[in-house]
Amino acid sequence: MQILARKSGNVLKKGTSIFIVLLLMLNVTTSFASEQFSANLMAPLHVNDWNAFEYELKIAKDMGADGISVDVWWGDVEKNADNQFDWSYYDTIFQKIENAGLRVVPIMSFHQCGGNVGDDYTAYLPSWVWSKYKGSNFGGLTLSENDLKYVSELGNVSNEYMSLWVDELVNNEYTDFMNSFEAQYSSKASLFMELNVSCGPAGELRYPSYNSHDAGNTYSGYPNKGYLQSYSDIAKEDFRDSMISKYGSLSGVNQAWGLSMNSISEITPPSDGSSFFYDSSKPYLNTQYGRDFIEWYNLELVEHGSRMLTYADNAFDGALNNIPLGIKIPGVHWQINNSEYPRTAEINAGLISTDFSSGNSYGYGKIMDMVSDFSSPATLHFTCLEMSDYNSEATSKPKTLVGWIGDSAHTKGIDLKGENALNGGNDGSDFWNNINDAIQNHNYSGLTLLRINDGVYGSSNAHFRNMANTYDDHSNPVMTFRVHGASTSFGENLYVIGNHPSLGDWNPDNALPMYTYEYPSWTASVEDISSGTNLEFKFIKKNGNTVTWESNIQNRTSTLNGHTLYDGSWDQ
Repeated sequence: MQILARKSGNVLKKGTSIFIVLLLMLNVTTSFASEQFSANLMAPLHVNDWNAFEYELKIAKDMGADGISVDVWWGDVEKNADNQFDWSYYDTIFQKIENAGLRVVPIMSFHQCGGNVGDDYTAYLPSWVWSKYKGSNFGGLTLSENDLKYVSELGNVSNEYMSLWVDELVNNEYTDFMNSFEAQYSSKASLFMELNVSCGPAGELRYPSYNSHDAGNTYSGYPNKGYLQSYSDIAKEDFRDSMISKYGSLSGVNQAWGLSMNSISEITPPSDGSSFFYDSSKPYLNTQYGRDFIEWYNLELVEHGSRMLTYADNAFDGALNNIPLGIKIPGVHWQINNSEYPRTAEINAGLISTDFSSGNSYGYGKIMDMVSDFSSPATLHFTCLEMSDYNSEATSKPKTLVGWIGDSAHTKGIDLKGENALNGGNDGSDFWNNINDAIQNHNYSGLTLLRINDGVYGSSNAHFRNMANTYDDHSNPVMTFRVHGASTSFGENLYVIGNHPSLGDWNPDNALPMYTYEYPSWTASVEDISSGTNLEFKFIKKNGNTVTWESNIQNRTSTLNGHTLYDGSWDQ
């Protein structure tokens, strides 16, 4: 797989028949170079069972995965005190991934873990950071603790991520963390595929507009619009300064907005978010004030993304210098199909402006320009690739949104990779049909599947394997073996043995191990057998030195002709 460098230049169903042979031919036309495609899985938020994780890594490697993305939690590593870093957990997990023959996408996770859909682990931001900066003089203000956080229009405070309005105050915390990461893992540069940087809650470039601090209110959570998050004193001051800068004076603001404010202090974010969006006159779309506020709100988020990339670019200036950076934006797919009040959820999340035209990347123009214009190569990640339009909700159009983002990124020359939004449904064909549509028709150059413990088991195993075989670069065709109905006793495992060195040359000690993805079904793949090779083989069970051979059938046979799947049942 080709990796772009930073700063250094351009860069089957269970059956009862004896066997079924399925040739998986590569007749798919894609709009990206196959050597750039990456088939990754996401690690658990935190590994508790290392034995299970190591087994899942072996299955991931066997089914064609390239790498594993890993959240590197700021709140765990620097939990105890400022500039006291504990990397021991990551020493372990990176080494286990490397031992499995996989690579790593570390995520500089400056956000809280816990409180989002599917979270089963909690890691808060370091507690010392709030007291360290409380009372600081910054931007002409003496900061309260809430100024360090996002404050919603309801007055609720989010602890999940430090407010973008204090980036230039706290940026040393980000750079110190990344400098320490580079120092710790300078010898692992070749292990890392990308260095991803968290830019907001859940690691996504967005405001926490639909997060738990506003839960239980009229517009909170999916599928509602959410709430604006620019109500800290420092955010409101920034809005005032920006409007005075744009129009030159309070008089200029009054003229532009058709108001008669008497004081600059009257320049504020919407005092009533409900009326701002849902009044019949649609102020958010049809007033200059509305357009100005949303443009500012969007631009502030975009500039935050640019700053976070810059901090990472500057911090990773040694051994990790040539590894591309990455950021993620969320698939806020609801309220798109609200014909009367369109796109309100994306607006509250800060993702778009009020120009929804294709020429402005359907509202995402500033984000696209920020990524494409960044001084070093940066990969953009986008979620909800698995979803169909309407998705059990009338205003939801995730598949349409996936297409918009893909087409826009392609136009801007951005390397774009995708994720599924929710860790469920990945055994279904619709899930994978939508992902394949994004790859084939909308220029996505990779997938990170959420998460490894879901992806390697069940029907997802075959779907992921087929995706990797189809789009990833292979020097030889992939030969995949599956066997069903192969029950085992404690300590017993399945193997493939046959007339090729990769199959042990009929020596049980060197047979190819298989993995149970949906017990009692097992699978194994091998890639170093040349096309046209005639194979003879059997499945065996081993427990220590005890070997049980299939005894009711002759040797099985298969000839490689492109990627090949052999699917059979034990001793039948």
